[in-house]
Amino acid sequence: MRTKLPPSAMVMGSLNMPNRYLETIDTGVSLEAPKGYRLRFEMVPELARQGLLAINTESEDTVKITILNASRNIITLRQDVPLVKVDLEKIVKVEFE
Repeated sequence: MRTKLPPSAMVMGSLNMPNRYLETIDTGVSLEAPKGYRLRFEMVPELARQGLLAINTESEDTVKITILNASRNIITLRQDVPLVKVDLEKIVKVEFE
């Protein structure tokens, strides 16, 4: 299942991110994966192509995503720009011999 976070998870205002800049964004959204599943967050393709990476996700109260500008350019995030997409993945245990 692929989906974008709802409008409340979009960047409000604008944020200029110089290269190698880290920023933690609180999406304001609470999500919890069902038992046996996990949530995986990725940058939307438009931002990933520009060089933004989602490097950490915390979800204690609300989902907070730490992003890194890995490009050499300044990237500007604007109001109403979708930030990440979330995948629901089944956890599969593998045993090695």
